[in-house]
Amino acid sequence: MDKTIKKKRIAAFVIDCAISAIFSLIAIVAVLQIPQSEQTSFRFEYMRIMIVGDAFLIPLMLKDMLSIGKRCMGLALVGESGQKAKWYQRLIRNLLIGPLILFEIWFFINDRPRVGDLLAKTAVVLKE
Repeated sequence: MDKTIKKKRIAAFVIDCAISAIFSLIAIVAVLQIPQSEQTSFRFEYMRIMIVGDAFLIPLMLKDMLSIGKRCMGLALVGESGQKAKWYQRLIRNLLIGPLILFEIWFFINDRPRVGDLLAKTAVVLKE
């Protein structure tokens, strides 16, 4: 893996995590402001606020389905042909990150493509 792309992917990941952390903190603070007697459950309220927060982020990603971090770092996701990855490739790639996170990290550290990229036949490249 190209060192420039690897550095940019790490930076994109940090940006995405920071955004997620900010939404999580906002959700927690908002839930704590609700009187205990009116909370159905902390988890339910937290999830509801996170879903609303994600609803604001999803339109930002819909244009090219890139995370905000990847967009900020000038990265793109392409299929085998080098053209923009198709919607189903993006779905396969991103659905697998949760269950395979330890493999994903190991592959990334060892300069190998992510498992999701291998299965979806995608690659992260610098935007032209």
